[in-house]
Amino acid sequence: MSMSQNSSDSPKKHKVIHWNPEDEEKLESQSSSSKKLLIFGVVAITAILVAGGLGFYAISTQTNAGDNERDGQASPGEPNIQEAFVSRSKADFAQETTTKKIEAAREMPANHQVLTQKLIAVEKEFLLAETFMKRSNYAKALTQYDRVSELIDGFSEEVKNKQTSRELYDSFLSRVEYSEDKKYLNEAAYEAAFEAASTGKQFLDAGSFSIAKSKLDEAAVFLSDLENSINEYVQKNASQGHRLIAQGQGGEAIAAFMNVLKMAPDNEDAIIQLERAKYAKKTHSLLLAAKLNEDQGQLEEALENYEQAFAIDSRSAKSQQGVSRVRRKIENRDFNFHYTSAANALNDLRYDDAIEHLEKALEVFPTRTDIADAIGQTKADKRQSDIVSMVTQAYSLEHEYQWKAARNIYEELLEIEPELEEAKNGMLRTGKMIRTILRYEKLIEVAKVEAKSLSFQRSIRTFDSAMKSKPAYLALTPENENLRRYLQLQSKPVSIEISSDNQTWVSIEGPSKQKPAKLEKETFNLLPGRYLIRGRKNKYESVRYSLIIRGGTTQEPLSVICDKRAK
Repeated sequence: MSMSQNSSDSPKKHKVIHWNPEDEEKLESQSSSSKKLLIFGVVAITAILVAGGLGFYAISTQTNAGDNERDGQASPGEPNIQEAFVSRSKADFAQETTTKKIEAAREMPANHQVLTQKLIAVEKEFLLAETFMKRSNYAKALTQYDRVSELIDGFSEEVKNKQTSRELYDSFLSRVEYSEDKKYLNEAAYEAAFEAASTGKQFLDAGSFSIAKSKLDEAAVFLSDLENSINEYVQKNASQGHRLIAQGQGGEAIAAFMNVLKMAPDNEDAIIQLERAKYAKKTHSLLLAAKLNEDQGQLEEALENYEQAFAIDSRSAKSQQGVSRVRRKIENRDFNFHYTSAANALNDLRYDDAIEHLEKALEVFPTRTDIADAIGQTKADKRQSDIVSMVTQAYSLEHEYQWKAARNIYEELLEIEPELEEAKNGMLRTGKMIRTILRYEKLIEVAKVEAKSLSFQRSIRTFDSAMKSKPAYLALTPENENLRRYLQLQSKPVSIEISSDNQTWVSIEGPSKQKPAKLEKETFNLLPGRYLIRGRKNKYESVRYSLIIRGGTTQEPLSVICDKRAK
């Protein structure tokens, strides 16, 4: 039934009988003493009646006993067979149990005439049981206590039904007030609930508590049907509103959630969704763009779209899921790229590239211990490969006589692996060769200096030492070759003719020494070098001549005569 149709119908009038629970409690308190007096009076009268009844019972028993004697049965002085088998302990236990139950029943709120009458009936039956007990008629007492227990149970159940019925009616009044303006959603259920509640209230007032509870339970069921209709209406509009927001139809979504709030003004979800609906169109547009980019593999663009949509509507499940999903796709894409690149690099023994890609893969998934282990293994493999490669390179440099370059590599190897035998032996070999070459080069330089200072013979000796130090593979440079030829020339004696007066003592000091001697004319073969030729004669001034002899040149004759008297 629509709201417009409902407004044209004439509403039915309902009269609900209310009570004030406080007044009823007050009435219960006021009638408590009266109830006790009434029960006391009833109990006293009952006691008298029970006493008389028992007297009649005794006379009847005697008469029956006489009849029994005539019939050949047990005499009055003999114990009754039934009583003989009744245990007094059972009767005592029943008395104790029933006494506790009746004491509890007396404390129950019996603030209704019907309940009071039931309690009086319980008291009467209990007194009768007590009388049987005093007269040691345990069988009768036991049976009577069982009856009293049943009556107490019935009384307790009625008290409970009364209390439950009151609670059901109070609940109905509260619920029906909430549902009254929404009854058009299920008019039949509303009317049926109201009718059942009214009937239940009448039975409650009349003291028919079990029937009252049944009718009020029925009213609650009908009212639940109405509430279910309200909830279905709310859920239907809420679902429609959510669907419209997902479709970007913000205006229609607002209308749907307004319908929800008419039925449930405190519906938090509807309040939240009304705010979302304001931006539904823009969010929907961004989600469409995001999905398109995602399908085309443009993941960064899709992620940006999803994040923008989420920033506008943080409650959008599609935005949240899109952000998470695309981020995972980007992570998986990047991881797979770097992992595959690392594998290819390892196949090509490009360890540096492999390590770089593995480290980037680990950045994507930092918890992947297998990637961390792969990095460690690859670094170990690279280290071993570097060692082999460096040793090979150093050997190659040694074969090319590049001793310094080889030694540098061996030094690097010892930093990587201090106990590497190849590096240790390589350092010894290259060091020895470098020192040999350094000695050779030093001797060559010394020979050059000596040759330049005209110490030809010394230079020749130094050059010969250099040649002994020179590695066999090492060829002479053009400059050193010229030095060699030059020194070979200076190794041959040069002839020089010296004449004198056969009175002067002539001596030669230099590479080829000659002791003082008198001569007239003589030819000497002197090794190239710097010479000092002296002439001495008694009472004459000495003479001296500095002479440089070079190989490959002709020396002019020299006259050495002391012809000037000494002063």
